[in-house]
Amino acid sequence: MTIFSFGNKIFEGVVSRLTANVDPATGRRKLFVKLTSSEDLPVGSSGRAEIIKREITGTTIIPRKALLGASVFIVQDGTVSQKKVEVGAKNLEFVEITKGLKPKDMVISETPHLFYDGENVSPTILK
Repeated sequence: MTIFSFGNKIFEGVVSRLTANVDPATGRRKLFVKLTSSEDLPVGSSGRAEIIKREITGTTIIPRKALLGASVFIVQDGTVSQKKVEVGAKNLEFVEITKGLKPKDMVISETPHLFYDGENVSPTILK
């Protein structure tokens, strides 16, 4: 889970309780987590929790921000091309691609909405 006042720091924990009542307007419910961190958290802190039900291996995972609807932009030989993809599991940061990408495809993940099909580019690989 992340606590807004701590920026992108991730706190790990175990769900101890989940309320049965779901807010019909938001689809949310209360979640009680026992954090494994010994760090003191400010009273009244709020944040975002993500429940990991299972981890997937041997699949193509890309940053969620690279996804534009049901497609992504890839770079091949210095040219941008749009590829339709099928999405599997996803979380706040990443998305599983079940169909449409090959393992070596170079996906545009930074501001993909600023590119267009057929555009010539000189890619920089971020690590």
